[in-house]
Amino acid sequence: MSMTDRLKSALEAFVRRLVSRYDYAFAYSYTVESQNDDYTLELKPNQPKLAPSLSAVEILWSDPAHRCKVKRGAQTFVMFPDGSPANRFAFGFKHGDFESVSIGENVSPIARLGDLVESGGPGTYVMLIPLPGNVSPSVLPGVPYLVGFASVADPEFEVTLVAQGPLQGGIFSASDVAGVQ
Repeated sequence: MSMTDRLKSALEAFVRRLVSRYDYAFAYSYTVESQNDDYTLELKPNQPKLAPSLSAVEILWSDPAHRCKVKRGAQTFVMFPDGSPANRFAFGFKHGDFESVSIGENVSPIARLGDLVESGGPGTYVMLIPLPGNVSPSVLPGVPYLVGFASVADPEFEVTLVAQGPLQGGIFSASDVAGVQ
């Protein structure tokens, strides 16, 4: 090995040591090869010269109860917190990258916009509030009312309990509550 080659190799090794701490300072793009039973991902880098293939990478969610089945070929990014290749997570999927998504485990079901739901039941009362312009003292079929639900334990209202089956209804409007619609 010539003097020039030895000097070049030493300089390359020195630069590699200097910049190696930055090797895992960025988000790298990956393609999903497969998904494991524990919901972790097997990933192939889109730029193999810049990043390694990864196995058993967790998906970062805002709520750890979220679970999804990711489609093979989906694109994602991987971050390495603290610049550690052992400390990594996948994030940033696109619309349509999931086969299925579940929100929460062992929790109450979530109603989505357009879902048919049952309302009421033991311990619940329904209050029909006439809309402006409705002057009838009776509840009339086909006349719109605002519907309020509350617990019988609410001390503000006196309630006479009447046995009634569940009310069928639909979710027709929604608001953003804590990031969930």
